[in-house]
Amino acid sequence: MIIYAILNVISSNGFFSFGIRMSLFLLVLLLITRVVSVFIYGAILHISIYIVGGRNGISQTTKALMYAYTPALLFSEIVFFISGILVWVLWLWALVLLILGIRQLQEITTYRALIAVLAWIVLLSLLWMLVHGNDFIYSSVSAYTNKVILHFILTSTNFTISI
Repeated sequence: MIIYAILNVISSNGFFSFGIRMSLFLLVLLLITRVVSVFIYGAILHISIYIVGGRNGISQTTKALMYAYTPALLFSEIVFFISGILVWVLWLWALVLLILGIRQLQEITTYRALIAVLAWIVLLSLLWMLVHGNDFIYSSVSAYTNKVILHFILTSTNFTISI
């Protein structure tokens, strides 16, 4: 996650346009949100795994989630500049790795792991819609859009951080 956060800050041109202090702040903020999100997503995933019969604990679920998404997190920042389609391929590969990892670590069948991951995606989508309401249809979740919005907010409001 540290490598992902560093690549994300560098690829967003935050390091060069915001300065060192702001870049470090963004780096720490990104790390904190990613670590928290792993445990939240892992808990939601474990609920669906438990429903389909996985009983090896939430630590195994979190381990499968982290191992599965490591290649996608690392390479999506690099591949983003080449093609957006390759980013989708990376995330689909991460889902395949997640299904295989859950199968191995939770000792369930591939079909049960697939059902658990599909249920997890549905649960996350429902939670996303509940949080965003009507804006769900209009919102974009691409990293590039988020970077542009963050850049606009920080540069237009003279946002400063005193450390």
